[in-house]
Amino acid sequence: MDTELKQEFYDEFIKLYLITGFANTPKKEVDLFVFNFLTNTPDYSNKTNYELANAFKITETRIKSLRLNAALRYGKPSPSYTLATVVKRLIDPSPPLNISNGKFELLLENPVEKWELENFLKQHKRPAEYTLNSEVLRITPQMLLELIVKEGKLTRKQLNTIISACVSDGHLDKKIIDEAETLEQFFNKLRTKFFSVETLVPMVLSAAKIYVKSIMP
Repeated sequence: MDTELKQEFYDEFIKLYLITGFANTPKKEVDLFVFNFLTNTPDYSNKTNYELANAFKITETRIKSLRLNAALRYGKPSPSYTLATVVKRLIDPSPPLNISNGKFELLLENPVEKWELENFLKQHKRPAEYTLNSEVLRITPQMLLELIVKEGKLTRKQLNTIISACVSDGHLDKKIIDEAETLEQFFNKLRTKFFSVETLVPMVLSAAKIYVKSIMP
C-alpha cells in the first residue's frame, strides 16, 4: 500500500476501534474491516479466492464468507453493476469463453455475483444450474440475453440492430423474432422456439457490449 492508503487505513481503523469504547470492538468486526479495506486496494482487488486464501492464511470458504459479509456490512454495488461485472467477462474472457451443451458456463468465485445471478433466475422462475464445480453456473443463451437486455435496459431499437447484424434477413429465426411487438413477446418466442446456439451467441455478445458500456463507461 502507498502512504496515502496507509493513512486512510489508520484513520478508519482508529474510528472503528474507538466507536464502541477502547478494546470493545469484536474481533469479527476488526477482521471484516481489514478484509474489506485490503480487498479494495490495488494490491488485492483482482486476486482470486485461492490467492487471497494463501495471502491471508485462511481457507477459501472463509474468504467467500468474508466477501459476502463485507458486502452486506459496508455496502455492495448495485445488482446491475454486479451482473455487468459478470457479463464483462463474456466479452473480455479470461479464461476463454466456455459454452458446453448449448449453455454458457460462468465462473462465479465472488459470492455476491452468485447471489445476484441466483436472485435474477429466481425472479424469472428459473432454477440455478451448476456443474460439479459449485462455482460454475450453467445458463442458456436465451436466459443470459434476457438478463442483459432487462438489467441493461436495452431498447427494442437496440435489440433490432443486434438482430439485423447477427441474423440474415432470409433466416427463419429472424422472421419469428420480427413478429414480436414487445420485448416480453420477444423473450417468450426465444423461450418457446428453437434457436441455434450459432444464432444466439453473437446476439448475447453484442448485447453484452452495450450493457457493459452503459454501466462501466
